[in-house]
Amino acid sequence: MSDTPDTEELKCLSLIEVMAVPQERRVIALGTLRAIKERDEAREALMKIEELFIDGTDIYADREKMGMIARDVLEKIYEH
Repeated sequence: MSDTPDTEELKCLSLIEVMAVPQERRVIALGTLRAIKERDEAREALMKIEELFIDGTDIYADREKMGMIARDVLEKIYEH
């Protein structure tokens, strides 16, 4: 996955720093982290779909692959 500046910055946080945040703010921070991760996963899936769309030679098979990529990322996002 190609990380954005948001995810790069969040990866630098240690567990101690996260636990030092007050509980009510921690819930918001974790929700924001989840939203950023979901955004990045969706962006990566869209890039794969775009690549298939542009370079596709077998229309039916490519559309099937695009659908599977979209379905997989949506299932992953909505598992939470």
